[in-house]
Amino acid sequence: MNPRERRSFLLKMVQDSLKEMTFARALPDRASVTSEGLRWNGILQEPPYFLLALGKGAPEMAAAMAELLPEHLFLGGLVVTKDGHGGLLMEKGHPWTLLASFPQEAPPSPPPLVLRETAHPITDARAIAAAEEALHLLKNLPLRCTVIVLLSGGGSALFELPRSPLTLEDLDAANRLLVTCGASITEINCVRKHLSAVKGGGLLRHIFPRNCLSLLVSDVVGDPVDTIASGPTSADPTTFGDALDVLRHYDLETTFPPRALSLLREGHRAAAEDMDTPGFPRESLEETVKNTASFSVTTEVVLGNRALLENLGRRLTQAGLHTLHLSTFVSGEAREVGRFLADVAREIRASGKPAPLPAAVLTGGETVVTLRGKGRGGPNQETALAFAIAARDLPGATLLSLDSDGTDGPTDAAGGITDGASFARMYTAGIDPWKALADNDAYAALDAAGDLLRLGPTGTNLNDCRVLLVE
Repeated sequence: MNPRERRSFLLKMVQDSLKEMTFARALPDRASVTSEGLRWNGILQEPPYFLLALGKGAPEMAAAMAELLPEHLFLGGLVVTKDGHGGLLMEKGHPWTLLASFPQEAPPSPPPLVLRETAHPITDARAIAAAEEALHLLKNLPLRCTVIVLLSGGGSALFELPRSPLTLEDLDAANRLLVTCGASITEINCVRKHLSAVKGGGLLRHIFPRNCLSLLVSDVVGDPVDTIASGPTSADPTTFGDALDVLRHYDLETTFPPRALSLLREGHRAAAEDMDTPGFPRESLEETVKNTASFSVTTEVVLGNRALLENLGRRLTQAGLHTLHLSTFVSGEAREVGRFLADVAREIRASGKPAPLPAAVLTGGETVVTLRGKGRGGPNQETALAFAIAARDLPGATLLSLDSDGTDGPTDAAGGITDGASFARMYTAGIDPWKALADNDAYAALDAAGDLLRLGPTGTNLNDCRVLLVE
C-alpha cells in the first residue's frame, strides 16, 4: 500500500470496530425482558425502572436501554453528557426523549428521558445543576424500584456536587491542576472522589434503599469499577491520605485551593480519630449495604479497551497482517509512548520482531500530557507528533492514535495519524515539529500536515487506541 492507502485502511479498520463496540450491541447477550420485568444475566431486577446515564457514551447507552424497557415499567430518566454529544440520543428518535434546558420543564407524558449537556474536561455550573436535579429525582422515586445507572468515561467532570464548604471555583482550580500535572486518571479520580458528594459511592447513598443496577463502559486502564467516572455507585478503596499523597507526589500542596486542601486534611484527621468524615457519616458504604438485606447492588463492566483491541485485531488479521496485541495497560507520558512505538517500528523493519512484516501492533490504555507550553492538543495528538519526529524518513511505518470517544483533550480532534513523511510535511507547512512538541502544540503541527483525525462523537468511550502498521 502507498502512504495514502495505509491511512485510509487504518482509519476504516478502526471506525468499523468502533461501530461494532457499542453498548447496544452488547445488551442482547445480557439483558432480556419478560412479563415480570428486566432480567440482567438471568436475574430479575425489581421493577419499575429509572435511568441515570452519565458520561460521554451516555446518550447511546441510555437510548439502547430505554428502547429495551417496557413503557409501563419506565419511570423516566436523566442523561448527562458532554456538549455536542447529545445529538446521538436525539438521532435515535425515541418517543420518550426530551431535550430540556435548565431549569427543568414540566414533564410530559409518557415519562421523559431528559438530556443535559455539560462541560468537559473542566466541570462547570451545569454539572452541579445536573447532579442536584438527579438527587431531586431520586428522592421522589418509589422506595421499591431499580435505578439503572449507566456510566462511561467523562462522567467525573460532567456530573458533580462539591462537598461542603467547597465551591465550583475550588473544584475548577483543583481540576485544572490535576489534569495538567501529569497524574494518571486513577490518581486524578482519587483526589476528585474526596472532594465530591456524588463520587466514590456518594451517588449510591442517595439511591439507597432502592436497588441499583450499575452498568459501565470503561475508559480506564484495567477497568476498575471504583475509578470509571470516579465510581459514583462503587465503594471507594482509597482514603483522604491517598488523595494527599497524590498532591505531594506532584508538588501541588502549595498551589492547591486552600479550602480543598483543608477538607482533605480534615478528612484524613477524622478518619485517623474514627470520627465522621466531612460530608459523610462514619458508617461505610459497605456496612450500609450489608446491614440492609433488601438492598441489591449489581455492578458490571460491559465493554472495555481490551474488547475494542480484540475486535480490531481480528479485522487486521483477516486483512492479512501479522497482528500483535501488545498491551491495554500502556500509560505514562504520551510523547514517550510515541517515541517507543517508532523504535518498535524500526525493530520490525530490521529484524521482523516482535512481529514479522507486514505487521500491525496494537496498544491501548491511557497516556498523559504534562503541560509545559501553551499550545493545544491531547495525549493522542502528542503521541502521533512524537512518533512523527522519531520516525522521520522511516519508510512503511504509520501510526494511528486516537481517543475512542472521538475527542482528544480540549479539541475537536480524536487524535492523529502520522508516518515517516509527516515531519517533512510539517516543515513544509512552516511548523517546526520539535518546537511544537516542546510547546504542547500537537494540534497545530498535525493540522498543518493534514494528520489530524476529526471523527466527531463516536457514541462510545473505550479509552485510547493505537495501531502501528509496518510494511
